[in-house]
Amino acid sequence: MSEQNQEIILNKNLERLTKNIEKQNSFKRSLFMGMLQGVGNVIGATIIAGILLIVLSKFIHSAEQIPLLGIFIKTSNIEASIDAKAIKK
Repeated sequence: MSEQNQEIILNKNLERLTKNIEKQNSFKRSLFMGMLQGVGNVIGATIIAGILLIVLSKFIHSAEQIPLLGIFIKTSNIEASIDAKAIKK
């Protein structure tokens, strides 16, 4: 290929790259990606919190059989608050 053809190809590639960079740095795209990331974080945190609550409630129900923990759970009324939250759902 001649040097002139190579320059034309390089210029076309440079223009295409410049357009892609401008598109990636646009305000609308940044706003959309930020909102998408925020929604994803909220959904993920909700799922993790739900799993932790399920595990905690299973642990509390099984921990009543351990003498010291059973007394603590009954005196702190933790089980009643967990059951009350489950009933509200």
